[in-house]
Amino acid sequence: SQLNHIGTVFRSICHWMIRNLFLMLGPDALSIQSIIGAGSALMRNPVLQHELRQCIRDQLVLNDHCDSAYGAALFASMQ
Repeated sequence: SQLNHIGTVFRSICHWMIRNLFLMLGPDALSIQSIIGAGSALMRNPVLQHELRQCIRDQLVLNDHCDSAYGAALFASMQ
């Protein structure tokens, strides 16, 4: 059915978004043990959460009390 194909395409987009994120982080991404997730895109998208959890072996902590700007600032402060 058409709806099933849309779901497959959406899951593939989520998969490649996460994969591209880890490629942009470079070789150091392999040493990431956990991630604090922030922002409405991640909070509202269980498929994106699933794909991210697969990359980091389920070590995802979701923080729904902040937005993506907080997450970006937290990442920048750790560099």
